[in-house]
Amino acid sequence: MLIHSLRRGGAERVVLELAAELLRRGDVVEVAAWVDVDEYLEPKYEYIKRHYLLSNLDYRWVRSIPGSAPRLRSLVNAFRPDVIEFHTPNLLWLAAWARLDIPCVHVLHGYEDITYVGSIKSFVYKMFNRRVHQQLKPIIITVSFSMRPFAARYLGITEDDIRIVFNGVDLSMFSAVACRPVFPPQIIMIGTLCSAKGQVMGIDAFRLLLKARPDATLVVVGDGIDMPRLRELVKDYLLMDKVRLLGRRSDVAALLANAHVLWQLSPSEAMPMVVLEAMSMGIPVVGFDVRGTRDAVLDGETGHLVPYGDIKVIAQTTITLLLNGQAWDTISRQARRRAESYFGLHTMVDNHRMVLTAATRR
Repeated sequence: MLIHSLRRGGAERVVLELAAELLRRGDVVEVAAWVDVDEYLEPKYEYIKRHYLLSNLDYRWVRSIPGSAPRLRSLVNAFRPDVIEFHTPNLLWLAAWARLDIPCVHVLHGYEDITYVGSIKSFVYKMFNRRVHQQLKPIIITVSFSMRPFAARYLGITEDDIRIVFNGVDLSMFSAVACRPVFPPQIIMIGTLCSAKGQVMGIDAFRLLLKARPDATLVVVGDGIDMPRLRELVKDYLLMDKVRLLGRRSDVAALLANAHVLWQLSPSEAMPMVVLEAMSMGIPVVGFDVRGTRDAVLDGETGHLVPYGDIKVIAQTTITLLLNGQAWDTISRQARRRAESYFGLHTMVDNHRMVLTAATRR
């Protein structure tokens, strides 16, 4: 399995969860990262063999390809895999330069590389990506239905040429909460602290929610470039005793177990892992009606979706949900059932393994 790095993120988690489970089933799996950034030190991953092609300090996109290609070829020749699964698009460029001739699968985890439009650079990138796919001939996977038409248009193929495999979470680790958390109400947001994850809007929405529920708290989990900005907002709004900025945490399941509602306020997602984790635990999700999130959450059944950017509706929908225990219980049960049906770890691994096997038979 090839990925750009092992920084904390959804795609990286999927790679390690896949590798761990496939190893447990008796397959031989190794993970290679282009750069030597690895933030996963949990014991459950420690036996996964990992390789790094380049120091992060030496990495320069495009210019690093010629120097990294021989290292990738050497690694592949030593391991002799039956199939390679790519989890970062630019690694296909590296594999093409290394002239790898091995069955492969390309998993698209996000929209950035398939929605660039309007510039000469984006057009050139698209042409190169199409050429690389023609050379390597990978089976292509998207992690949600919403992604498939974008990927098909970008790569110049039909939607029927693309498989869909949902992300999955360990349902035993993120087990259903037995009953509603004890009041006062707690809202939680989890993710990298940046504009693309919507924590600033979350604090603004929380201020509105406080007017109806002054006993509520907002827990923000994660780290990133927006941490100083969020600290200033909390201070300026005098919310020091209401908003908890916890930074990066490894006990996400325990934090979710104490929450009433997860807010997912991103403008776009592929298949957000944190939403799947919350649903697995029976935590209702209130978020924006955007691609990715709407692939996971059924509006009115496993959570609530509102128009993007409307923090007033986010606040009001959450207040209504908190005041209606019966509705909370119903959504909680339905969220867990949906997670069990579609978003379990074993389901994800089974589907990946079928595609990997199909790739070797081509």
